[in-house]
Amino acid sequence: MKLLLGDRVASAHPNAIGVSSVVNCAPMHVPRHPSVQYYLEVDLADAPALNAEGGVAFEDAATHFERAAAFIKAELDAGRSVLVHCAGGVSRSATITLAYLILVNPYLLSMSDSFVINAISSGREDDSP
Repeated sequence: MKLLLGDRVASAHPNAIGVSSVVNCAPMHVPRHPSVQYYLEVDLADAPALNAEGGVAFEDAATHFERAAAFIKAELDAGRSVLVHCAGGVSRSATITLAYLILVNPYLLSMSDSFVINAISSGREDDSP
């Protein structure tokens, strides 16, 4: 079992990377692959929207943390590998992955921000959680 962070390319080849469980953070941009057995949609906007008053409104990603973390934990506990992805694999999926890691490992909150971000971003060029 493993937790993977990826983009739409990774989500198109779940069997090739050994994934049976997926958290899709961009369901409006990336459709569900038919071979995925266990699936969770986390519908997160990638850009701010205009609110009713014409101002800029940002979505609160935190409203999805508990549900996504519970799904990821259940899948990993069941011995299944999980891919968390969005369209670009940069901000939405990295945010959900980081939230999961912090929720299941509260001691991460006591570590320096740079250590945690480096742990998430190691080997990746564009993460923006």
